[in-house]
Amino acid sequence: MTFLSTKQTPPAARYASMVRDAFPGAAVDVVPSILGDGVRALVGHGAVVLTVEVSHAQGHRRPVPVTAVSARVPTRGAVLTLGPAASIPASAKAPRPPHPGLQSVGVLAAPACLAPALLDARALDALATLRGADHAPGELSLDADLLSLRLHGWPGDPFELQRAAALVGELAGRVPSVLDQHFGVGATLHAHPEVRALRAWYASRSRAARALVFGVLALSTLGALALSTALVLMR
Repeated sequence: MTFLSTKQTPPAARYASMVRDAFPGAAVDVVPSILGDGVRALVGHGAVVLTVEVSHAQGHRRPVPVTAVSARVPTRGAVLTLGPAASIPASAKAPRPPHPGLQSVGVLAAPACLAPALLDARALDALATLRGADHAPGELSLDADLLSLRLHGWPGDPFELQRAAALVGELAGRVPSVLDQHFGVGATLHAHPEVRALRAWYASRSRAARALVFGVLALSTLGALALSTALVLMR
């Protein structure tokens, strides 16, 4: 596994040539951004069209490089999130995948049987060995007709890009058949009790996060007003 340091990334124009080497014939473009230029490629994987992106996201102190591979897929209401266990509150009781190399991640899925059905031994092996910069595990998400894999850093060689694309392409191709097999052909899951419960939990977390942000902003505003008042009184 070779991922570049998150503190150093090559110029996007130069990196684009490596992306073209990884996916001959793919449409590859340099994408300008205020955080730092990136590269986007549209890649065919069987019947699935993948979007492979290396870009910069806003970090705590500075922009950080990230790699994302995604595919449009009909999720029909199903939800799955796999990511670092430390970022999932204990109240969610997210189980660990049955793989010794993935005990640092947790899985949230609704319906719950979706996780073992989609993430078979082969997919778990791929996820366990596909690590980003600083050996950070990837974050896999299935929701709103989109399957995506996100990794910290930019791959240092074409093989890593190919492996990430192959994993997402294989999973995307399996989603429709897994849903049909377990829930019925064409069945939708928006009203499924487990789906509704997980979405309600997500919504409550979003409300709590917004309340925290608004609280911090309110305190900052009050502090600024108090300082202004004090300065006026001191004149």
